[in-house]
Amino acid sequence: MNNSNYISFVQDKKLIQLHNNEILHIRSAGDYIRIITPERKYITHSTMKNFAAMVNPNAFVRVHRCFIVNIRKAAIIEDEAVQIGGTLIPISKTYKAGLLQWMAG
Repeated sequence: MNNSNYISFVQDKKLIQLHNNEILHIRSAGDYIRIITPERKYITHSTMKNFAAMVNPNAFVRVHRCFIVNIRKAAIIEDEAVQIGGTLIPISKTYKAGLLQWMAG
């Protein structure tokens, strides 16, 4: 786990560094990861396991095998989904307990 306020990754042979506050959510897409911000989408070759280890656990929670969300950006948290930046992201049964634990403090 990482307590840093930034994550770094490579896209198109360029090193990108984003502050936690810039990121809405992270989504897996096969062997690639999409990092979604309000302004743009980034794509890098990596795994969810690697990104889960890179993100700050005080800001990010894995809610599905395909999604890590910046929980501070959540507009609505429902029983089976979280809404962030107008996107409805599913919460799987596997990761729901972790989300509830994070919310409890």
